[in-house]
Amino acid sequence: MQIIHDRPILQDKSVRELLAVMKENDASTRAALVAVLIHVTKIEQQSTQMAEEIAELRGEIADRLSLHKALISLRHNIIDGAKAAVSAFKEQGIAVLNNVAQFFKIRPMLEWMRNALDKNIRACERRIGKIEAASKEYHETGLHLKNMGRAVMGKAPLQEPKPAGKVAGILIESLQNECAACFKMQKGIDSALGGLKRLEDRSAGRVSFQEHLAAYRKERAETPVSATPTHTQPATETR
Repeated sequence: MQIIHDRPILQDKSVRELLAVMKENDASTRAALVAVLIHVTKIEQQSTQMAEEIAELRGEIADRLSLHKALISLRHNIIDGAKAAVSAFKEQGIAVLNNVAQFFKIRPMLEWMRNALDKNIRACERRIGKIEAASKEYHETGLHLKNMGRAVMGKAPLQEPKPAGKVAGILIESLQNECAACFKMQKGIDSALGGLKRLEDRSAGRVSFQEHLAAYRKERAETPVSATPTHTQPATETR
């Protein structure tokens, strides 16, 4: 499996350059962006941990591979967004930072990942149910056969089947661990989406100086100029 990256997204050169620009020009929006990127870092770490702990116990890894690819794309989008934001800042000035969220096209990807994790959780729960049912049926059949033998030997029948076998127990534990890991990643994604929403709301609620100036000029242009003065000058005395 391809490694997402060997260092956190906050240490990427382009991201650091953008954050340095924002530190000097828009520290409060920078803090909101950093909060989103911290959540993305945690999601990456959780994905790597989940892959290391569970991949060897399961053969069906298509869903996880798709999620892993999505994380790689998410990282690339953030880096590309940071590059575009820095470039726009250099060309257009500080006003660009008022809507820095527009450069990060990551909401659809985060939402897809959240839905994919939810789907995987439900699939794990179904598999656990099937394994438990199959194990119970297997042991109940075994109990029936043993009781037939005990009856032939004149022994009292056994009343309860054995608990799930070792193999079934390993599979169930693996799937339970995967469910827990998916829940943890979902929580991180929800936090990232919440931080992104705050960043988007902040951008939407702010108007740049250039926009204020343009609105003022438009208002002045649309306001008719009176043909007569609003007040008269005092008459001068004639000598």
